[in-house]
Amino acid sequence: MDPALWVAALAVPAIVALEIARRRADRTRARPTRPTIDPLPSPPRPGSRPPSREDERLFGQDAHGLAEEFDAIAAEAGRTRGQLLGIRLAGLRTNRVPLRTIRASPGKGVARLGFADGTVILARSVRQGDLSAVAIMRQHAAVLVAEFDEHPDGMTLHLAAQGRRCTLIAVGLDQGD
Repeated sequence: MDPALWVAALAVPAIVALEIARRRADRTRARPTRPTIDPLPSPPRPGSRPPSREDERLFGQDAHGLAEEFDAIAAEAGRTRGQLLGIRLAGLRTNRVPLRTIRASPGKGVARLGFADGTVILARSVRQGDLSAVAIMRQHAAVLVAEFDEHPDGMTLHLAAQGRRCTLIAVGLDQGD
């Protein structure tokens, strides 16, 4: 076969590929773009928290919108945290996983509850002495998650062992050490 035919056979597909890429790039550039930020600040929604003076000084009219966005993010994070905590507690209850350890945590008044499957729940007492009561229950019998309910700070956690019950507030998940 003639070398000129080889060159033509290789050059034609390359030229076609370059033309297709150029046309795609032209179409992408021709699309109108939407602004990602609203040019005018929106008025504050009823019930939203007012921005701090420092925020108003730094962000001016945008401070109200930023405060609302941060409130929405915090609310979503709280829902997600509660959902994850509920999923873990449901697994502990369904599988009847016993409590193995109670350890201190960096937070004041919060303990790490370590379960046999490696799950670690951060919890605090509802009333003074509840964590101590759970520690005493754990020494005498297997402490299990009996039930749990939603609570503004996380989940109300009802622990049971041999007919005895104690209630704690589960505030989050932690990593095992």
